Amino acid sequence: MKKLIIAVASIASLVLIVVALTAGTLGATNQKNQPKANLVHYAVAVNMQGSTPICGNYLVVVLDGSGTQSAPAQSFIPGVKDYHFYELGPVINGVRIARLVTDPGIDNVCRNPLVTPPDAIYSDFYNGMTYNFNLYPGNQGLED
Repeated sequence: MKKLIIAVASIASLVLIVVALTAGTLGATNQKNQPKANLVHYAVAVNMQGSTPICGNYLVVVLDGSGTQSAPAQSFIPGVKDYHFYELGPVINGVRIARLVTDPGIDNVCRNPLVTPPDAIYSDFYNGMTYNFNLYPGNQGLED
């Protein structure tokens, strides 16, 4: 009887250890594993003006009101208009700002960089909803 109690206690301890080790990973929220209905969707359109010359490398970003990225930045690719970002929500009484910024990881030496006014939305941001931003890059007026 004593051996049976020890065996049951050992099995129970082993089960508790396995549950404890996996509980953190099972409860973790990861954007890549979330269905899109559980995420806030930001659609950013980069509307190039005619034949605007492009000098340098840029990132499309979505920031919160304090300047922190709400989702990972995406490289701007000339000719690609639409960029999609997702974050865990909802975000109540927030601000999201779409911007086109120079890529800090690449040496950008331009006499005529793109200048893009940001587009901001002040709102409640709900899961499963799409919020649209429009960016209109232009040049500072100098020639390359």
